Formats: sequence, structure tokens, C-alpha cells
Amino acid sequence: MSEILEVFLESTYKSRYEEDSVDRLNYRITGLILVAAALTITAKSYVGEPIQCWVPAHFEDAWEQYVENYCFVENTYWVKMENELPNSVAEREQLQLSYYQWVPFLMILQAVMFSIPHIIWRMLNCLSGIQVRSIITMATSFDELTDAHAETIEMIARHLKAGLQLNAKIGLSASSNPFVLIARSLSGLVGAYITIAYMLVKLLSIVNCILQFSLLNGFLGTQYKYWGAEILTDLVAGRDWFETGHFPRVTMCDLEVRQLGNIHRWSIQCVLMINLFNEKIYLFLWWWFLIVTLVTIQNFIYWLVVSSIGYFRRTFLKRMLNASLIDIQTEEDEFLFNRFANDLVGSDGVVVLRLLTGNAGEIVGSCVVRALWNMSKDELRRQSAPDRNTVAMLDEKYRVFPK
Repeated sequence: MSEILEVFLESTYKSRYEEDSVDRLNYRITGLILVAAALTITAKSYVGEPIQCWVPAHFEDAWEQYVENYCFVENTYWVKMENELPNSVAEREQLQLSYYQWVPFLMILQAVMFSIPHIIWRMLNCLSGIQVRSIITMATSFDELTDAHAETIEMIARHLKAGLQLNAKIGLSASSNPFVLIARSLSGLVGAYITIAYMLVKLLSIVNCILQFSLLNGFLGTQYKYWGAEILTDLVAGRDWFETGHFPRVTMCDLEVRQLGNIHRWSIQCVLMINLFNEKIYLFLWWWFLIVTLVTIQNFIYWLVVSSIGYFRRTFLKRMLNASLIDIQTEEDEFLFNRFANDLVGSDGVVVLRLLTGNAGEIVGSCVVRALWNMSKDELRRQSAPDRNTVAMLDEKYRVFPK
């Protein structure tokens, strides 16, 4: 178990690169916030005094400690102070608050859920033939660009070129992973496995964010549909817990004690102090999840546009070349550049280069694009010669007006 946990933590929190900042906002920052909140609640629940009960005067100290432990473990229920307690035991059980003991465990589960898209992305991109993580890690290892780093940039460009050409020829390796099968079937239509895999992972992140709200509403048992917004509205309007019943501080606890063969039933009033922390933490988490959801949706749309539309791919590559003082001026250069952008780099190459640029900076990204262009230009010129000759012959044959 410890080995599995170590691998999970390493894959989730120790890997520094591979995705953009929004992905890290999901699996790293949000995950760490949830883990920190879980540790805080755990410390208050199992180290401090999460609950205190008002017991009859004849109860001894040991009895009082027993009552408080029992009520914390076996749940309490909330009834308005002006209302009478239900006579039926079943009615009291329906009013029980059963969430506060499980709060730390739920937060750990939520942290794992935010990490699942990242783990799936690592599983998918390693089958692409392009070592995305290694490329970005090498590119971000430069403190400053020197002549000694030129070989590393050249190596990155060669690996990227070889991986893109290999994917174009033989496609993906065999795998029974369902996510790989989905990405493979889609990439067979558009020839962009890494792009499809990355879009699937971002879509999973959006689905996870939406599931978090359903999980919170179901776990807390609230009748509010938009829980965080309506709780905040209640607080602003001055409607506290003793009116709404959300995270009540004063609750009731029923316990049975067997004494001298007789069963005595007691209804004890308790102060559930842990709910003071639960309310503030969950209110923050609800709004944080909302922000993360909106940012993730916007990020998904952005990547979908810049990776699938050829104009944005060519604009990005041309900007990177211009940053390296390479201008596309002549018709031949424009023709070769279009072949370079569409046939060699393609959607997958642009996704990798954008990730590299986002993590390592535009200077390193432009150097890699320049190296890739320089090592591919002559090859593209030789491959494009028959096409240009055919166009010239047809132009000469069907010319209407002489030069």
C-alpha cells in the first residue's frame, strides 16, 4: 500500500512539467488545497475537541467523556430550538448529520479525483512516440541560453521530428487501454493522436469539476442546488445556521446506556464546534471549484481552437520563426513553410511546442522551432520539387496569355 501511495504522490505532486498552468491548477494546486484542508479538519477532529456535550449534573467526568465520544461517532441531529423533539426514533434518525466524521476522507478522495486526468495524460502521451515530459524537462533546465545548450536544442528538435514522422507512418502501438482506443480511433480521422489525447484529458478535467459539485451536494445533504452561492446569500442576509440548519453548531444526541440490567435513554445537547470550520472550508472550496471549472472550460476551448484550426497553427509557428530572425518572404519559403506547418509539424507538433513554450519560455521555444525548420527545410524542398514542377507544367500548358 505504501508503494502505491508513493507512486501516486510522485506522479501527481513531484512531476513539474508536461501540461500547462491550468492543468497544474487542477491536479496540483487544488489537490494540495484539499489535502491541507483535510489535515486541518483531521487535527481538529481527532487531536482537539470537535464536540462538547451538556450532560446531567450527576454524570461523572468519565461518563461525560464517553458521551462526547459516542455522540461524535454515532452522529447527532439538529432541531430548531423552538421546536419540540420528534417522538419517533425513526424521525430523529432522518435528521441526523452524518457527514462531519467523513470530511477528511472525502477531501482526500476529491484530491485523487483531481489527479486522475493528469495520470491518464501521462499514460496516453507515453504511447505517442514523443517523450513530451522529457522534452519539456530538458527545455526547462536552461538557466540561460549558451552555445553548450545548442546541442540540447538540436536533440529536442531531432527527437520531435522523428516522433512526428514515425506517428505519421505507423501510428500507435497496440494497447487495450480504453482511453488509448478512443484517442486512436479519433486520431485516425484527423492524424493527431497527442492533440486528441490532450483534449480528452481536458474534457475529463471539466467532467471532474462538474462532478465535484454533485458530490458536495450529495455529501452535505443540502436542499440547495447552488449550495455555495445560496449559503453566502444566507450569511449576507443574516440567516445563520439556527434558521437554515446548514452546519449547525448546537445539535442533539440520543444514547442508550445499560445500567443494572435496565436500558436508560438520554437526549443530550451538544456543541458541534467542528462545523464552524466545515462551513468556512466548504464555502471556500465551492467557490474555488467554480473558478477552476470556468477557467478549465475556457482553457479547453482555447486549446481546441489553436490546435485544430490551421491558421492558428501557422501563425504560432511563423511567430516562433520570426522571434529567431527567420522571415518567410519568398513564394518558395511560403510554400515550404506551409508543408512544414501542415505535413511535418501538424497539430501534434504544435501542441507539444506550445506546451514547451508555455513551460520553458518563448526564447527556448523559438530556438527549437528554428532548429526544426533548419533541419527540415532541405528535405521538404526535395519532396516538394515534383509538386512544383507539375504545377509549372500545367501552368505553361494552359496559359492563356503569353508572358
